[in-house]
Formats: sequence, C-alpha cells, structure tokens
Amino acid sequence: MAGKYDDLAEIIVRNVGGRDNIISITHCITRLRFELKDESKADTDVLKSTYGIVTVIKSCGQYQIVIGKDVLLVYDSVCEAADMKDKLKNITEANIAEVKGSIDVTEKLYSNSLEKAVIERLVAPCNGEVKDLTEAEDEVFSSGILGTGLVIIPYEGRIYAPCDGIITSFFPTGHAIGLHSTNGSEILIHIGADTVKLDGKGFTKKKSQGDKVSKGELLLEFDIEMLENEGYSISTPMIITNSDEYADIIIDKFGKVKKGEEILILI
Repeated sequence: MAGKYDDLAEIIVRNVGGRDNIISITHCITRLRFELKDESKADTDVLKSTYGIVTVIKSCGQYQIVIGKDVLLVYDSVCEAADMKDKLKNITEANIAEVKGSIDVTEKLYSNSLEKAVIERLVAPCNGEVKDLTEAEDEVFSSGILGTGLVIIPYEGRIYAPCDGIITSFFPTGHAIGLHSTNGSEILIHIGADTVKLDGKGFTKKKSQGDKVSKGELLLEFDIEMLENEGYSISTPMIITNSDEYADIIIDKFGKVKKGEEILILI
C-alpha cells in the first residue's frame, strides 16, 4: 500500500543524486540529515521548490532537508525509497528522547499536514550581510543565552520591521527594539555592541513602544558613520527570545541580503 509521503520521498532520493549517492541518512526533530558521496549531484533548487520541503541547508558536512513535524514519516518513506536498510546510522537514545519529547508519534502526527510545519517567516530588517549568531561581538548574544537568531551587519542606518506585529519595547536610547509578531514570535533587534553608552546619540526613533507595525515599516534610523568613528560596532543581532517555543529556527540565507528578503524560518 502506497504511503502518504512516497511521492515526496521519491523526489528527495532522486534529487540528492540517487540512492547510490547516499552514504547514510539520519533525522532530528525537523530535518533529514544526509551524508552524500558528492553534494554537487544534489539539485538543491528543485528540492527547495518542492511542496513539503521547508528549505535545504548544508552544514557540518551534512546535506540537511528541513521537513518539519512530519519528519519521522518522511524519513521512513525516504529510507524505503532509497533501500537504506543496510546504510542507516543508529539513532542514539538521546535522539529518540528528543523526538518523542517534541512530537507525538501517533495518529495525531498524520493529521499535521506539511504546510503547517512553518509557523512564521521573518525578513531582513535592513540591507546588510547575515552572519551566524556565534559571530556576535557580545557574548550574551553569541552564546545563545537570549535565544536563537543571527547577526546582520547593516549597510545603511535604517531598521525596518521584519514582520507584522507590535513594538513591545523600544529603549529610550533607540539602540534596541522588541517586537511581538502577529504569529507569536518575540524578536529582539539590538543595534551594535555597547551602543547603550551613547545614550541615544546618533539614533532617531520612527516608531514608539506600543505601536502596531507592518512588515517593512521603518522603525529606526541611526548614524552608521558616527557610530564607527566613535569606535562602536554596528553588528546587529536579531534574536528570537522565545526560541524554546519552536521545534527549529533556521537561517534561510547567509551573506548579502536586501531589506524584506526572507532570512529566518520558524518551525
């Protein structure tokens, strides 16, 4: 009997370069994790555009296909399609506990359609360069204590709303903004490192705490040249402070981005 995810599994196997290109496959809470013989044989563009796949990430020597909550069922179908019985890596007890603690592996799982995997997509709050959060200059951010996110290096002194929502906090100094999105994410955007010491110098607020904002609305202007001339970093962390409410948070693009371009996926 054909399974619910057999067609998707066939697409995945074909576009990772075929079963002979797969060394091993494992999974975590939201992702299929492949070890491939030759990543150049994988058609990432096709996979990213396939219904049921959130995105594709290449990280830590793995080719990761993000599925969402139905990853266990898709994993089983992919293993069958790829005839992986003799190539599977053992899932550790920690992995199993993690999965069982995060999703219900019963009939309830079957009712969770793939399109519901993505809870929210956040866009770049400015033109700039996206980097990993570990590159934040402030250890409070780089350590992940405040939540998962990224760092963006602004190319210009304007910050725009990354989503529709409400400004829950806007520091009087203008250097940090907290937002609550209409979909429930809590976002902190912190311009620069130690910029609170400027006491508002160089920052011009365009909105106020409590304001409702739409994605792309201008929130703040700041003087990049002045900040840099006075020795301040403009490295700007964008953090999801309620990260523990999500199964996964994915940086969708590194490097140069334009304002309004999708950069974070919340699952």
